[in-house]
Amino acid sequence: MSVRLAIPLLLSALAFNACFDKTRNSDRSIIGAERRSDSTLFSISLAPGQSAVFNTFDTYGRFIEFKNPGINDSVIEQKFFIDKPMFLGAGNLIVTPGEPTFRTYGVLLNPGDTMRLINANDTFTIQYSSGYQQFVDSMIAVPKGFYWSFQEQDSLASLGVNGLLQKIDARYDRNEAAINALATSEMRKHVLKDLNTNIKYTAIARLITNPAVGRSPFADSLYEDMFQHVDDIRAINAQNRGEILAAIVAYNAGNQNRNLDKNDFWAVLAATDDRLKQSGIYQQQAISHVAGSFAYAPEKTVEINNQLRPIRTQDPFLDTLYQLSNILVTASTDFKKAEKDLSTFAGGRFNFIFENVGQSANREMKIITNLPAVDLYDFNGKLSDFRRIVMDKKYKLTVVDLWASWCVPCIGEMPHWEKSKHKLKGKPIQFVTISIDKDEDIDKWVAVSKRQGIYNDANQYRLANFKESPLTRLLNIRQIPRYLVINNKGDVVDDDFLRPSNGGFELGLLKLL
Repeated sequence: MSVRLAIPLLLSALAFNACFDKTRNSDRSIIGAERRSDSTLFSISLAPGQSAVFNTFDTYGRFIEFKNPGINDSVIEQKFFIDKPMFLGAGNLIVTPGEPTFRTYGVLLNPGDTMRLINANDTFTIQYSSGYQQFVDSMIAVPKGFYWSFQEQDSLASLGVNGLLQKIDARYDRNEAAINALATSEMRKHVLKDLNTNIKYTAIARLITNPAVGRSPFADSLYEDMFQHVDDIRAINAQNRGEILAAIVAYNAGNQNRNLDKNDFWAVLAATDDRLKQSGIYQQQAISHVAGSFAYAPEKTVEINNQLRPIRTQDPFLDTLYQLSNILVTASTDFKKAEKDLSTFAGGRFNFIFENVGQSANREMKIITNLPAVDLYDFNGKLSDFRRIVMDKKYKLTVVDLWASWCVPCIGEMPHWEKSKHKLKGKPIQFVTISIDKDEDIDKWVAVSKRQGIYNDANQYRLANFKESPLTRLLNIRQIPRYLVINNKGDVVDDDFLRPSNGGFELGLLKLL
């Protein structure tokens, strides 16, 4: 007997934390800092409640989630506007009584391509493709470390630097030979070769930044080789491109100042030499740092703003970033103003930062106004109707947290939920927590609520008869934690909103006001 866990591949780590044996990442579509170009269509056939998550690269690393919220098998589509090839990766960890098996699925899309996958029992197959007819992993060797962002499996201790380099070069050469033998166009072969270059220099980047390797003329030559191939590296949107560029910046700065605090991003960036400062790498890493911090930890934007203030006069580009951070800081108090200011700042160059905040994908607008009564009970057993609570005209929006006393990820989100409630206090947003615990588990619901410090909070309810509830049927609720956003007219603005631990949670709510 085996247990299958669908696992999204993170840019820097592997994570899975959902109930109902489902995995979910809240970022739902691609944001591109580059100029948008040809429309590329990527779709997956999914069973009801099924989802698939693919990792890609953009200015700050994103995931595209395909989710079927309906009650029938459906083809879920995502349309991308890209001006260069894009590599997407997904993986499944198959847990069996023996050794776990990790399956990877690399998809390579060129601008204008159309591809459709089928997901059956967490195993992907290509149903149709106007471009590459196979997964990348079937055409060239893609090491697990490229997906997982871990070091090469063989340690430096066992192979040494030269031995590890020989392994990297041998894999690169085998891939080049495999690409040359493919029955496909020269253009598509060239794209695969750019991906092979990214695979090679991902490994080199990790090697030269490994403290065990140190700095030497030999390491300098590896850095120089990587720098010379930066155009090939940036020719494709591959998930580790940012890691390679960060390694170039870090190594360059370390050569200028061996005593640098490698955790001080701006000090590292400022220490780079003139050649790197005049390259696009410098600007790209700085923009990625500001945009990425805003996306995943908006509170860090104030810190970045303070860090940029004393150094902004050193470089017009740094002054531009300082002004950008000023706008981003205001988003937490007046999102509409920040959005308007960003649209005109620097000719709209940074609009991509707000484009996907709190935005849903593959969702039809649903309404609760015509629902039969949805019974909710408070801790004292008092009955209330869901519609009356969430359509309270005192609020523009109601955020609903669906959870259960047995759901560990749900409980893990509660501190973030409480923090967001506090930060958004005074806004016309109502926070409602609804447990789906069964009647026989009421005591557990009460005990966990007390333990988490929410027992005395307002708007604490339990949904009666979860499986048969009209709300469950309307929204096809199959997994928790689940967050709903409903306006006071009864429109379900988002039936699967970001988790509170996601940096875009509060910003997404502000945008929806």
